[in-house]
Amino acid sequence: MIFPPATYYHMPYLAPFLLKGHLRAAVSVDCRTDDANIRFFHDMWTGGIDPAGLDATVPDQIRLGLEYLDARGSQAWQLLRLTSTYQSTKLVARASRTLRFADLVLVYDLRRNGVSRPVPQPGEGWPEHVDRLRDTLIGQWIQKDVRAGRYRDDDVVCLSVAYLEQLGPALLTARLIKEQKPETTVVVGGNAVTHIRREVLVHDTSFWRDVDYAVAFQGETVLADLLSALVQGKSDIDLDGVGQLRDGKITYRRAAPSTAPPAGPPDFRDLVPLYPTPEPIYPLLTSKGCYWGKCSFCTHHEGYGDGYFRLGADALDGALKAIAAVDGSYLYFVDEAIPPREINALSGRLAAIAASTANGAHATGDSSPPAHEQDRGGDGADRATAVRRFRWTAEARVDKPMLTEAAVQSLVDSGCVLLVNGIETGSQRVADLMRKGIRLTDVERHAAMLRKAGIPVGWMFFIGFPGETEDEARATFEMIRRNRHNISYASVGTFALERDSPIWNDPALYQIDLLEADVPYALVQNYTHRLVPADAVADAGADGGPDGTDPDRQRVVLEQRLAALHDEFADLDPVFERAVDRSFALFMAVAQQDPSCSSDAEKATEPPDDLGQFRSPSLGRLIAVDLDSWKMRVIP
Repeated sequence: MIFPPATYYHMPYLAPFLLKGHLRAAVSVDCRTDDANIRFFHDMWTGGIDPAGLDATVPDQIRLGLEYLDARGSQAWQLLRLTSTYQSTKLVARASRTLRFADLVLVYDLRRNGVSRPVPQPGEGWPEHVDRLRDTLIGQWIQKDVRAGRYRDDDVVCLSVAYLEQLGPALLTARLIKEQKPETTVVVGGNAVTHIRREVLVHDTSFWRDVDYAVAFQGETVLADLLSALVQGKSDIDLDGVGQLRDGKITYRRAAPSTAPPAGPPDFRDLVPLYPTPEPIYPLLTSKGCYWGKCSFCTHHEGYGDGYFRLGADALDGALKAIAAVDGSYLYFVDEAIPPREINALSGRLAAIAASTANGAHATGDSSPPAHEQDRGGDGADRATAVRRFRWTAEARVDKPMLTEAAVQSLVDSGCVLLVNGIETGSQRVADLMRKGIRLTDVERHAAMLRKAGIPVGWMFFIGFPGETEDEARATFEMIRRNRHNISYASVGTFALERDSPIWNDPALYQIDLLEADVPYALVQNYTHRLVPADAVADAGADGGPDGTDPDRQRVVLEQRLAALHDEFADLDPVFERAVDRSFALFMAVAQQDPSCSSDAEKATEPPDDLGQFRSPSLGRLIAVDLDSWKMRVIP
């Protein structure tokens, strides 16, 4: 079960471990997981990709970025694995920005090789897209990794592709596995496949060159049925939910949505703890789908299929026991929004699971130290006999049941150390237009209640929803300013119209015209708003396309507007600076609540000066690095 590069790397992604646990309980097959994504980024950060081996034609942006990571990446990664680092917001920000040079290098490198988007260019197929990836840094790493024989002994390889940017690397991995061992069965599934199902499960046969089967939507039951058929030696497999290429034609019937919980808990026993945090943060679910499910811009729940359902107390208890069995204490509930009734029940449930595992009784029966203790030479045996306290974070809606003192106390008692709210806008009119179903006055009141209880809260917004005025966009920043002392951080992005969102399905209601409704792989759609004058785009300085439209006009206009708002509200910079990844925000909250969690041996107060400079081997000069702008200059 492979999670391919290159995407979010701060904590494990749940799907491979969830599927492994389900298969272990439902089918008699040996299954292992491989987070190739974190292995790739760890190599980027710690010298595993040698800049000295680059071709002479590689641009300085890429070469110097890799040289900087080679010089400072390991130091930043190690800093973020110390609990004491999280007592300094500035140090966390600088270390995390150092690691993000890997993201910048990859973007430059992909564009240099003609890969400007995660799906094929118009007029090309997936084989051409994969060919372009071969010469990239990602492609070269995958080739080295696969050819070293990592998957040579596997009969079936499942590629769990959560994000669109993983599609090309997944297909390159599949091609290399097939080149090495043609009889290997390759299965591709995940949210990314669900997002492009209109193409790859209907008409785009180029996707299937090295793929035997594909699974969209939920994969547990479908994958178990598929593997059972393969174990039985069946060659003519015809299952609902399984796509394949037969006689040059794609066949696929969608399976009925399943509301059954997985057959077994997630299995994290082979997790490799290379994440840039003091300990792994374990993902788990209490439900699938979104209990609100009405926000007009959202497609996050799409991968679950239709509707919303709870997994139930037994499934949650099993997941918690599985995490406790590997000595995990930090949790991220990855529900689209954790329901208030689940929060109310969490305190007793977490305490009961912690008590049941306090004597090191591992649910898996494996008495070996957990992976993160083996890696660090830690004191896993001592910790197993200590009283465990789970600490957790989640995204939550600010609904009326969250506004009582009892609800806030439930958060405190259950170990919540960070709550993240997707507010989206500071204008009640726009929130209603989005069908958010919340009152902004309630949101502000809730933040004040959480601050009083000692629980940090993060707010997420975006500007540019169709119909939003400039004053309403400004209202978002004004709301942040009013509440700056009650929130831990805030972030503001820009609106993107995603295919299959409610607004895309009913554009007339929002007075927009879709320009790419029938364009293959147009997953983020271009549109015009009937109330926006045509010269607004021209003023943005964008070039028009062959039909008189600009493919990035909304992005250009909105990014300019967002930059202007940040300049206007410069006093809020400290609030936005604290908007580091939520994995870091979790440990920052823990460090603030319990400074004793840091040992004397881990003292780190101010950012080391050398994170901001390095010596370039190719230039033979000392280079200064601005970690706020990610720019470099030669030191005279």
